[in-house]
Amino acid sequence: MQSVIVAWCSTNEKDFESFIPLQFVGRRNKRLGYSNNINVLFLDGFLRLSKEYRESLKSLGFILHDVSEMFSEVKNKYLKINDFSIDINGFKKSFSEYERNTLLKWIVVGKFFAGENLVHFDGDIVFNEDPAVIAKKVEGKTFILQGCPAFTAISDYKWFEQYEEQLDLYINDIDGYAQKALKERGGWEVTFKTRWAGARFGKIMWHDQDLLSHLIHTGRLIQDSVESVLFDFQDYLMFENSLFFHSYDDGFPYKYSRENGIDYFEYVRKDAQDIHYKKRILFWHMQSCFNFYLSKFIFRKKYLKFIPMGRLEFNGSARGFEDYINKRVNRFTRHVDRINVYKYFFQEHDFSGVFKDNVWWKKGVFL
Repeated sequence: MQSVIVAWCSTNEKDFESFIPLQFVGRRNKRLGYSNNINVLFLDGFLRLSKEYRESLKSLGFILHDVSEMFSEVKNKYLKINDFSIDINGFKKSFSEYERNTLLKWIVVGKFFAGENLVHFDGDIVFNEDPAVIAKKVEGKTFILQGCPAFTAISDYKWFEQYEEQLDLYINDIDGYAQKALKERGGWEVTFKTRWAGARFGKIMWHDQDLLSHLIHTGRLIQDSVESVLFDFQDYLMFENSLFFHSYDDGFPYKYSRENGIDYFEYVRKDAQDIHYKKRILFWHMQSCFNFYLSKFIFRKKYLKFIPMGRLEFNGSARGFEDYINKRVNRFTRHVDRINVYKYFFQEHDFSGVFKDNVWWKKGVFL
């Protein structure tokens, strides 16, 4: 089972590490005794990383691949994606580099591994279990966790064929395909849990998560049963979005703890009798919304330390007053940078300050 992360570098390794802290994660994995035997496919910008930085990643165990030529071929096939734009409230919206790359990267992954079984991790995952252990557990499985491809296992090459077929249809008629997809969206509240199809609400599927969610919901993409995956990971808790623990698991309220660098949730299930559970978090997906939420905690602790913490509100659009202040101050402090959030919560502190009932944004999730 091959493990893979897909990445690209638009500027230099300092910016790259700040946004995708591979070196930090690799060093942390080493301290915890984990393996870093992960293929890192660079779609673009491999040579923008200094030789020293590349060698440091290799010394940690990462296997680096420059797949820019293959990616260029894929981009040439899907040139139509560059011509698409729509008007949103008077502004023209086109596919960003990030959105385009997420949609196209699966074609590269499928071609590069050519039928090998693999497990894909997003570059913003911080492991709480050895990646090698995770890869062994998903051997033979094909699924996307909770509609988010940050954690994806593919053991059936037909998955790539299905995806490429649908991507071709989508890029050739983005507006028409999207209109049809909206009509097929009925019942997503059911498949959200029964198939882990996830949720999407926009008309256009701007990135891979939206398209993959649609394909799982409509049965156009292989997705092993949720039950079989949960059975294999019964000793863990898995969340694709750490802001919404409660959406997929009803074990809360949780009690958080970190022991020897490993994070756990404890809870009591009240059935015929109280049963106590203590489960390891499989990994932390430090996606932008969760990272930004945590950065607001850092801002309060470092720069508003004389004001009582209180509840740390979550604003999905990040347009609240505190969100605005957090963004403005970040220009000088850089506390929102993912590398600095990593250092605060995985090196200098843990999550005990934020995983509290009187702090966490949703009441009742934590003790």
